[in-house]
Amino acid sequence: MSQEGVNGHGGADDVGAAIWQALSTSAKALIRVGVLKCIEDIPIFVYGVDKDITSDLTTRIIFDPLAKFTSAMVRKYPQFTRGNHVVRPFSRQIWSPGKKHWEYKTVELPVAAGIPLLLVPKYWARPGLLMSGGRYYKTSMLSFVQEQRGVVDPETGKLLTEPKWRLEEREEFEQGLETILRVTHEAHAEREDLVARFRTFVDRRYERLDDEEIKERLEK
Repeated sequence: MSQEGVNGHGGADDVGAAIWQALSTSAKALIRVGVLKCIEDIPIFVYGVDKDITSDLTTRIIFDPLAKFTSAMVRKYPQFTRGNHVVRPFSRQIWSPGKKHWEYKTVELPVAAGIPLLLVPKYWARPGLLMSGGRYYKTSMLSFVQEQRGVVDPETGKLLTEPKWRLEEREEFEQGLETILRVTHEAHAEREDLVARFRTFVDRRYERLDDEEIKERLEK
């Protein structure tokens, strides 16, 4: 990904090797049983993967749809080809879902400051990472631990649970990748998919940025 230079924290050789190492060892069982199945799940189970690298991974795999979107915008808005603005062909590595392998394809992209520009639909992007390991730990994972350790009040019938802050203080549940992997496996043994639960939690709270918020962030 970074052979031709980088702008920011990308997914180069060292990062790629770390991701592959994790997915083929500690997280392999979660892939095999179908718990870890989306790119957005990787930050939960791979140390050091955050929004920049997740963005890189996602953009690389959906590069072809983004290139097609870019071409559609160039056709729709003639400003891309007026004056000194140009569109040029570029050979880029594209993932083929049908063939399930990478192949090179020539795509037409607008050029800005000498660099090819790939456009992203504005509602596809967010400034932060929704499916993060820290958020997963503090919500779905600790909630599952509360449920497993809770006791029913015989008088009220309510489930009495230990506060999350107290669980975080216990060595066996301290925040970290080992705890996340262990509890996720334990939950799966109880037929509970914590990642699916977490994805539902995130989806319910997702709010896309409106035009004014996007404008404010672009002007920062």
